[in-house]
Amino acid sequence: MNNDTGNRQNSFTDRIRAVLLTLLVYFLTFEEPIEVSFMPSLYGILNITALMSIPLLLYHMLRYKTVCRYLKDPALIGVLIFCLSLTVGYRHYHYQSWMNTLFSIFDSMRFWMLLCTFYFVFRHFDFGRHADNLFTHTAIITVFMTGTVIADMALHIWPRQVYRFGLGSIQIFYEHPTYLAVHSLFILCILCMLVPYQKKAVLFMPCMLFNMFMTLRLRILGLTVCILMMFVFFILLGQRLSWKNGLALTAGAFLVGGRRFIRYYTSAEALTMARGQFAYNGWKIAVKNFPFGTGAGTFGSRVAQRFYSPLYYQYGMIHTLGMDPIWPAYACDTFWPMIMAESGFLGLAGYLAMVFSLFVKIQRLRDKSLWVYMGAICAFMYELLETTGALAFSDVTAVGIALVLGLALGMDTGEMSSEEYLENIICRRKNA
Repeated sequence: MNNDTGNRQNSFTDRIRAVLLTLLVYFLTFEEPIEVSFMPSLYGILNITALMSIPLLLYHMLRYKTVCRYLKDPALIGVLIFCLSLTVGYRHYHYQSWMNTLFSIFDSMRFWMLLCTFYFVFRHFDFGRHADNLFTHTAIITVFMTGTVIADMALHIWPRQVYRFGLGSIQIFYEHPTYLAVHSLFILCILCMLVPYQKKAVLFMPCMLFNMFMTLRLRILGLTVCILMMFVFFILLGQRLSWKNGLALTAGAFLVGGRRFIRYYTSAEALTMARGQFAYNGWKIAVKNFPFGTGAGTFGSRVAQRFYSPLYYQYGMIHTLGMDPIWPAYACDTFWPMIMAESGFLGLAGYLAMVFSLFVKIQRLRDKSLWVYMGAICAFMYELLETTGALAFSDVTAVGIALVLGLALGMDTGEMSSEEYLENIICRRKNA
């Protein structure tokens, strides 16, 4: 009797989570037009969702007595080191107020907190039972977005920001082509995760890759090539990620999208542009303020842009295009230099530990489901490529990526073997 009650409760919980997941897919795909037209407070909702990770983590640690296991997790250790470095820099230099510093730390951690929230909310979610319904909605979004892209190509409904290969970049109703690219990638990753339960999902993937290509962003073009190569290596050839095919993926992405990287960071004109200045001065700041850096909100972050950082004056960056206090458009257009300068080499080591720990967890997914692994590794690769020229993990566009990774890792809790996990799902279906 108790088992029947528990199974009914699990089934009801899964239905609630299925509705929530469907709403999130729509919400995150069209977040920018929704925010502009209907919901200006969207940013605040995302912040609240991120903050939910703290009580959820504490509840899980106490409920399942996993405190010691989590305290040994390299990701959590990396989080503590990174946040400590940001705080020590603030205490030493006081370049920003304590409120700005606190918000900047939260801004740097938002992606990881969202990932944690989604992981706990969808942990052990019976993805297969609700796959058909989710596939229907995902297919509708795919057809709508691709149809809108084709219509824009034919009718020039929205403006073009860049022209390459004789074509204009497509952004449709988004503010920037990058937003179209990341939301198309988000749907592509969801489609990957649906393939084990709905084979037709494969047919819709080229549409999302087409949308990504038509943005004509060089990093996105490099990512598209990288994704196609991963499909060949991992799906068609059945290979695992190795140094050999990893180097091939890197070379493929760089050959297509590396021209901008060379121009921004290694060319003769690099120091005349914001990203070159960030890279050069970020290293100087990290060396000078070894090992903790200058603290949160001081270099390359959103807070450093909004509350113009005094470091930009100290290092003569105010004369660079887009770095002027009156028009600081490019004052938060970087990632690794920001991490290195604000948290120092110690904080950089902590952040790398977080990223590497996430990568290791994603690799474990391959033995549970190859297609779920594909969805997760595509999302992870996007964030890695974005770190070469954007806020990446700290950007609001990473919310959909956090959902994909949280969903995927929810199938790999470390508390069950894959056989136990599948047996648990089968039992719940029989007793529902």
